[in-house]
Amino acid sequence: DGGTGTGDDYATMVLGGEGGGKWNVTNYLKESTASGAFQFTYGTLQDLGYITKDSRKVGRDMYEPGEWTGDVNWTGLDGVTSRVGFLNNQKAQIAALQRFTQRNLESINADYSSTVNGIPVTPGGVGYASHFLGAGGFKQWRSCGYQPSCLPAEAIANNKSYNPQTMNDMLMGRMAEGAGVDPSCINIDNYEGEIP
Repeated sequence: DGGTGTGDDYATMVLGGEGGGKWNVTNYLKESTASGAFQFTYGTLQDLGYITKDSRKVGRDMYEPGEWTGDVNWTGLDGVTSRVGFLNNQKAQIAALQRFTQRNLESINADYSSTVNGIPVTPGGVGYASHFLGAGGFKQWRSCGYQPSCLPAEAIANNKSYNPQTMNDMLMGRMAEGAGVDPSCINIDNYEGEIP
């Protein structure tokens, strides 16, 4: 049934796991372009339609807090015309979370009648794990039974604080934590536009 929690429980869970409960956070290690409560990268923001596909990645400043400079063309989706504008807009970040999660779940097309290591496979769990791996990475991980050996090499390389086993453990924890929430019914009206 997708769990007993609400979509807003899902958003709160991902907010805690990705942005540490903060809405306008950037990657503090300065090794990623991850931005906002749900740590969307430059490429993901392009895929979601916030930045045009013809925009180029720019220099090292992309890994710093604040505005991205150079050839970055924002589309105005959800009223967002800059990185700082995205960081300071809860509704836009929630809308991005909805789009991203829906795309991942549609692409993954999981069997929600199954279990993995005793953990039920649910939309909340799949959504939360695929938030970290992306849909393609999740499908690769699933391909051999959710084992560390099937984790994408890029995911391991880009997250130096994990080795394959600790990443696998974290992802299985996300599957378990997300089992009780339903990501399909986030209520955007429960969120502010500009962060007070």
